[in-house]
Amino acid sequence: MASFVQLKRKARLVEAVFQAIEAANQQRTVEYNAACKIQSMARYSAQRNTYLTIKRAAVHLQRVYRGYRGRLQTLDRCIEREKQRQQLFFTHFAVLIQKTWRGYCSRRWKDNFYEQKEFLRVVVERGEEQRRIGREHYERQVAEKNAKEASSLKNTFNSTAQHLHHLISTGTMAGVYREKSTGLARATAFEGESDDVEDVLRKLKVCAIPISLLRVKQRPCR
Repeated sequence: MASFVQLKRKARLVEAVFQAIEAANQQRTVEYNAACKIQSMARYSAQRNTYLTIKRAAVHLQRVYRGYRGRLQTLDRCIEREKQRQQLFFTHFAVLIQKTWRGYCSRRWKDNFYEQKEFLRVVVERGEEQRRIGREHYERQVAEKNAKEASSLKNTFNSTAQHLHHLISTGTMAGVYREKSTGLARATAFEGESDDVEDVLRKLKVCAIPISLLRVKQRPCR
Protein backbone atom coordinates (compact mmCIF):
# COMPACT_ATOMS: atom_id res chain seq x y z
CA MET A 1 0.00 0.00 0.00
CA ALA A 2 2.77 2.34 0.94
CA SER A 3 4.64 1.56 -2.23
CA PHE A 4 1.57 2.35 -4.27
CA VAL A 5 1.24 5.77 -2.64
CA GLN A 6 4.88 6.51 -3.33
CA LEU A 7 4.51 5.54 -6.97
CA LYS A 8 1.44 7.74 -7.24
CA ARG A 9 3.39 10.65 -5.79
CA LYS A 10 6.25 9.98 -8.21
CA ALA A 11 3.80 9.85 -11.04
CA ARG A 12 2.33 13.19 -10.00
CA LEU A 13 5.83 14.63 -9.66
CA VAL A 14 6.81 13.47 -13.11
CA GLU A 15 3.55 14.87 -14.46
CA ALA A 16 4.25 18.18 -12.76
CA VAL A 17 7.74 18.17 -14.27
CA PHE A 18 6.36 17.49 -17.71
CA GLN A 19 3.73 20.22 -17.22
CA ALA A 20 6.43 22.62 -16.13
CA ILE A 21 8.54 21.65 -19.14
CA GLU A 22 5.55 22.10 -21.43
CA ALA A 23 4.73 25.48 -19.84
CA ALA A 24 8.37 26.44 -20.19
CA ASN A 25 8.29 25.41 -23.85
CA GLN A 26 5.14 27.49 -24.31
CA GLN A 27 6.80 30.56 -22.64
CA ARG A 28 10.11 30.11 -24.52
CA THR A 29 9.01 32.33 -27.43
CA VAL A 30 7.83 35.08 -25.10
CA GLU A 31 10.99 34.88 -23.07
CA TYR A 32 13.09 34.79 -26.24
CA ASN A 33 11.37 37.88 -27.59
CA ALA A 34 11.75 39.62 -24.23
CA ALA A 35 15.44 38.75 -24.12
CA CYS A 36 15.89 40.02 -27.68
CA LYS A 37 14.11 43.22 -26.75
CA ILE A 38 16.30 43.68 -23.69
CA GLN A 39 19.44 43.00 -25.70
CA SER A 40 18.24 45.38 -28.40
CA MET A 41 17.56 48.16 -25.90
CA ALA A 42 20.91 47.55 -24.24
CA ARG A 43 22.76 47.69 -27.57
CA TYR A 44 20.72 50.77 -28.61
CA SER A 45 21.56 52.52 -25.36
CA ALA A 46 25.23 51.65 -25.69
CA GLN A 47 25.39 52.74 -29.33
CA ARG A 48 23.43 55.91 -28.59
CA ASN A 49 25.78 56.81 -25.77
CA THR A 50 28.73 56.12 -28.04
CA TYR A 51 27.17 58.25 -30.85
CA LEU A 52 26.39 61.13 -28.52
CA THR A 53 29.89 60.99 -27.10
CA ILE A 54 31.42 61.05 -30.57
CA LYS A 55 29.03 63.85 -31.64
CA ARG A 56 29.89 65.98 -28.62
CA ALA A 57 33.57 65.39 -29.30
CA ALA A 58 33.15 66.31 -32.98
CA VAL A 59 31.17 69.47 -32.14
CA HIS A 60 33.77 70.45 -29.58
CA LEU A 61 36.55 69.79 -32.09
CA GLN A 62 34.76 71.86 -34.75
CA ARG A 63 34.16 74.70 -32.29
CA VAL A 64 37.79 74.73 -31.24
CA TYR A 65 38.98 74.64 -34.86
CA ARG A 66 36.59 77.40 -35.95
CA GLY A 67 37.74 79.54 -33.02
CA TYR A 68 41.36 78.89 -33.99
CA ARG A 69 40.67 79.81 -37.63
CA GLY A 70 38.71 82.91 -36.58
CA ARG A 71 41.56 84.08 -34.36
CA LEU A 72 44.00 83.53 -37.22
CA GLN A 73 41.80 85.51 -39.62
CA THR A 74 41.37 88.29 -37.07
CA LEU A 75 45.14 88.37 -36.53
CA ASP A 76 45.72 88.51 -40.30
CA ARG A 77 43.24 91.37 -40.65
CA CYS A 78 44.85 93.27 -37.78
CA ILE A 79 48.28 92.77 -39.35
CA GLU A 80 46.98 93.92 -42.76
CA ARG A 81 45.30 96.97 -41.24
CA GLU A 82 48.48 97.84 -39.35
CA LYS A 83 50.48 97.46 -42.58
CA GLN A 84 48.09 99.80 -44.40
CA ARG A 85 48.28 102.34 -41.58
CA GLN A 86 52.07 102.23 -41.57
CA GLN A 87 52.09 102.44 -45.38
CA LEU A 88 49.90 105.55 -45.29
CA PHE A 89 52.06 107.04 -42.53
CA PHE A 90 55.33 106.50 -44.39
CA THR A 91 53.76 107.51 -47.72
CA HIS A 92 52.62 110.81 -46.21
CA PHE A 93 56.10 111.61 -44.90
CA ALA A 94 57.72 110.43 -48.13
CA VAL A 95 55.46 112.77 -50.13
CA LEU A 96 56.25 115.59 -47.70
CA ILE A 97 59.99 114.99 -48.07
CA GLN A 98 59.71 114.81 -51.88
CA LYS A 99 57.64 117.98 -51.97
CA THR A 100 60.13 119.83 -49.80
CA TRP A 101 63.06 118.60 -51.88
CA ARG A 102 61.38 119.50 -55.19
CA GLY A 103 60.54 122.95 -53.82
CA TYR A 104 64.13 123.47 -52.73
CA CYS A 105 65.49 122.32 -56.11
CA SER A 106 63.00 124.51 -57.95
CA ARG A 107 63.89 127.56 -55.89
CA ARG A 108 67.63 126.80 -55.95
CA TRP A 109 68.24 125.91 -59.60
CA LYS A 110 65.10 126.13 -61.73
CA ASP A 111 63.15 129.17 -60.55
CA ASN A 112 65.22 131.88 -58.90
CA PHE A 113 63.25 133.84 -56.32
CA TYR A 114 64.95 137.13 -57.11
CA GLU A 115 64.40 136.66 -60.85
CA GLN A 116 60.75 135.97 -60.23
CA LYS A 117 60.55 139.05 -58.02
CA GLU A 118 62.19 141.18 -60.73
CA PHE A 119 59.87 139.69 -63.34
CA LEU A 120 56.82 140.51 -61.23
CA ARG A 121 58.13 144.06 -60.73
CA VAL A 122 58.53 144.50 -64.49
CA VAL A 123 55.05 143.09 -65.07
CA VAL A 124 53.58 145.52 -62.52
CA GLU A 125 55.41 148.46 -64.07
CA ARG A 126 54.27 147.53 -67.55
CA GLY A 127 50.74 147.13 -66.27
CA GLU A 128 50.85 150.57 -64.67
CA GLU A 129 52.27 152.04 -67.88
CA GLN A 130 49.54 150.45 -69.98
CA ARG A 131 46.94 151.65 -67.49
CA ARG A 132 48.36 155.20 -67.67
CA ILE A 133 48.37 155.12 -71.49
CA GLY A 134 44.81 153.85 -71.51
CA ARG A 135 43.72 156.53 -69.05
CA GLU A 136 45.40 159.27 -71.13
CA HIS A 137 43.82 157.90 -74.29
CA TYR A 138 40.42 157.86 -72.60
CA GLU A 139 40.87 161.41 -71.31
CA ARG A 140 41.96 162.54 -74.77
CA GLN A 141 38.92 160.94 -76.33
CA VAL A 142 36.66 162.57 -73.73
CA ALA A 143 38.34 165.95 -74.35
CA GLU A 144 37.93 165.57 -78.13
CA LYS A 145 34.31 164.59 -77.67
CA ASN A 146 33.67 167.56 -75.37
CA ALA A 147 35.46 169.87 -77.83
CA LYS A 148 33.33 168.56 -80.68
CA GLU A 149 30.19 169.03 -78.63
CA ALA A 150 31.28 172.56 -77.60
CA SER A 151 32.12 173.42 -81.22
CA SER A 152 28.79 172.10 -82.41
CA LEU A 153 27.06 174.03 -79.63
CA LYS A 154 28.92 177.21 -80.55
CA ASN A 155 28.06 176.79 -84.20
CA THR A 156 24.43 176.30 -83.31
CA PHE A 157 24.54 179.31 -81.01
CA ASN A 158 26.24 181.46 -83.64
CA SER A 159 23.80 180.47 -86.34
CA THR A 160 20.94 181.28 -83.99
CA ALA A 161 22.47 184.50 -82.59
CA GLN A 162 22.94 186.03 -86.05
CA HIS A 163 19.26 186.90 -85.99
CA LEU A 164 19.39 188.45 -82.49
CA HIS A 165 21.25 191.69 -83.31
CA HIS A 166 18.20 193.70 -82.38
CA LEU A 167 18.70 192.62 -78.73
CA ILE A 168 22.02 194.48 -78.42
CA SER A 169 22.14 197.51 -76.13
CA THR A 170 22.14 200.97 -77.66
CA GLY A 171 23.46 204.25 -76.33
CA THR A 172 20.18 205.16 -74.70
CA MET A 173 18.63 201.77 -73.84
CA ALA A 174 20.07 198.64 -72.28
CA GLY A 175 19.60 195.40 -74.15
CA VAL A 176 17.99 192.21 -72.97
CA TYR A 177 21.29 190.74 -71.79
CA ARG A 178 22.42 193.74 -69.68
CA GLU A 179 21.15 195.27 -66.48
CA LYS A 180 19.39 198.57 -66.92
CA SER A 181 20.84 200.18 -63.82
CA THR A 182 24.48 199.02 -63.93
CA GLY A 183 24.86 198.03 -67.55
CA LEU A 184 26.54 194.73 -66.50
CA ALA A 185 25.99 191.49 -68.35
CA ARG A 186 23.52 189.05 -66.89
CA ALA A 187 25.17 185.86 -68.14
CA THR A 188 27.95 184.52 -70.33
CA ALA A 189 27.31 182.65 -73.52
CA PHE A 190 29.41 179.59 -72.57
CA GLU A 191 30.82 178.27 -69.33
CA GLY A 192 34.43 179.23 -68.74
CA GLU A 193 34.39 182.23 -71.08
CA SER A 194 34.66 185.90 -70.10
CA ASP A 195 32.56 187.31 -72.93
CA ASP A 196 28.93 187.76 -72.14
CA VAL A 197 26.12 187.12 -74.56
CA GLU A 198 25.96 190.66 -75.79
CA ASP A 199 29.69 190.82 -76.52
CA VAL A 200 29.35 187.60 -78.49
CA LEU A 201 26.46 189.08 -80.44
CA ARG A 202 28.53 192.19 -81.25
CA LYS A 203 31.38 190.04 -82.60
CA LEU A 204 29.13 188.00 -84.85
CA LYS A 205 28.49 188.96 -88.42
CA VAL A 206 24.93 190.15 -88.71
CA CYS A 207 23.15 188.28 -91.41
CA ALA A 208 21.44 190.23 -94.11
CA ILE A 209 17.75 190.79 -93.68
CA PRO A 210 15.77 189.11 -96.39
CA ILE A 211 14.10 191.55 -98.81
CA SER A 212 10.80 189.88 -98.21
CA LEU A 213 10.90 191.07 -94.61
CA LEU A 214 11.61 194.70 -95.46
CA ARG A 215 8.64 197.07 -95.57
CA VAL A 216 8.30 198.78 -98.92
CA LYS A 217 7.26 202.38 -98.46
CA GLN A 218 4.18 203.13 -100.47
CA ARG A 219 4.32 206.25 -102.54
CA PRO A 220 1.42 208.65 -101.99
CA CYS A 221 -1.03 208.77 -104.78
CA ARG A 222 -1.07 211.98 -106.74
